[in-house]
Amino acid sequence: MDCIDIKYFNVNEIDDKSLDSYVEDLKLKGYIDRERLDKISDYKDILSKKQRVLSNVLLQKELKEKCKDIYFNKTGKPLLNDVYFSISHSKDLVVYVEDDKEIGIDVEHIDRNNETILDYAFSDCELRYIKDSFKNDIIYGITKLWTIKESVYKASGVEEKIEPKDIKVDVDNLSEILFFGKTYNVLTEKIDDYYLTLASVNNYNDIKLINEREDKV
Repeated sequence: MDCIDIKYFNVNEIDDKSLDSYVEDLKLKGYIDRERLDKISDYKDILSKKQRVLSNVLLQKELKEKCKDIYFNKTGKPLLNDVYFSISHSKDLVVYVEDDKEIGIDVEHIDRNNETILDYAFSDCELRYIKDSFKNDIIYGITKLWTIKESVYKASGVEEKIEPKDIKVDVDNLSEILFFGKTYNVLTEKIDDYYLTLASVNNYNDIKLINEREDKV
């Protein structure tokens, strides 16, 4: 397969008036659980509020009435019985993808605070790769490998708690990860100050980013 579409919002492009309009539209259509929306509306932190509102906008736009059938596994991952989808947000970006087989997506802002997970998340081999391949600034390597691990974990749908080190990254072949007996094809891109990684059973060569800002929900 050649390319897969990834839908996204940049929260900086959404002003407070537009955000309120999205919330009202979500409530009007009724696809998203009203109690969940009420909790989001009460968020004091505007960035967190935008991330969660726009995550639900993407779910509503793409899944429509199927949103009513979303359930959550033990780790909090949203699931549907007949659609494979994944959603992620970090700082200003909210991203969504769906497919006909298992898929996971993770986006992470390249942030100095990510260095705190260095020893917690990576094996000795992975640490050597980060330090050797990103000598000028290891934060890029940390963020890149972290998104790989997160996207594979999401794609797997595993319900038990998994330590990041238990998701082994073959640093000689970053395009495939074997996890719980299944191979996931991995595609990572650096987009401005973010790393975005897609992990999927299907094999894609490229991603197409589609900005949903101008579309009606």
